[in-house]
Amino acid sequence: MTPTQRSPLLLDTTSLLAIGRSQWLAGFLEATHVRVDRPVLTPAVCLAFAGKHRPHLIKHIGLLPAVSVIPFDFSHALSYEEWTWPDLDVAHAVATALPSAEHPEGVVIVTGQPELYQRWPHVRTRSLPTP
Repeated sequence: MTPTQRSPLLLDTTSLLAIGRSQWLAGFLEATHVRVDRPVLTPAVCLAFAGKHRPHLIKHIGLLPAVSVIPFDFSHALSYEEWTWPDLDVAHAVATALPSAEHPEGVVIVTGQPELYQRWPHVRTRSLPTP
């Protein structure tokens, strides 16, 4: 991350489902096209879970150049097994958001359900603003 770049935001399943319903989220995603200082990430598992409930959402997100889809890899699967999470999408979001070499301060999860992440004190969340 360059000194001018801000900490990435991660869209979880709940925030992906809010696309088209949240004015703040719509404005934020529109602004990412002109402001490249804040990367936007979404775990592939969150996208798949949200896509089950919203037709064409996966394709829509894939067409947004500012959003990077994070693949589900072995380390995520291992974390899921070790943490014994009931929900694979939440586990993938947490594993992606924790501090890492690429993001030493971690990634902020934008969510409609911050309580999903309370058991992880190193995971920062931002609640979706209510309309």
